[in-house]
Amino acid sequence: MLFDKQTRTVCCHHFLTIPLRWGVNLTPLEELYLLARETPERGEGIEDAIKRGLMEEFGAEGEIVEYLGSIKSHFNGNSRDIEKTTIYFLVEKTNFSPEKRDPSDPEKESSIEWQPIDFLIGKMRYQQEKLKSRTDLDESSILDRAKGCILDKF
Repeated sequence: MLFDKQTRTVCCHHFLTIPLRWGVNLTPLEELYLLARETPERGEGIEDAIKRGLMEEFGAEGEIVEYLGSIKSHFNGNSRDIEKTTIYFLVEKTNFSPEKRDPSDPEKESSIEWQPIDFLIGKMRYQQEKLKSRTDLDESSILDRAKGCILDKF
């Protein structure tokens, strides 16, 4: 989770249309907010995957501050059951150059926004209410943890 300590905001993806590549019907949602998510490539460590993901998805660099926890979710995608564990770290922004965003990254369909944590918590909970079958769309518990960490550290 990329955080700007000066503005006290979080960087997120904002999809105005839901990407068809996800292979699931998300039509109850008129828009979607997501934090950065990155899958490590073969032989890549978690820290390197985080740094690569921030650059590809947002054109950003940052320093890892703290592990925030994980979300384990289950959903159906492309006619198969998927179990997914996503781990989250609080990352303090050191550089933000969205023009360096990777144009081939799957999240390129989103706009990049900096939003207050409480705004995103509300959006994430709403997404979960509307689409109960996709538990990976509610990252509010991670945002709650980040909020406490930010209050302690900054």
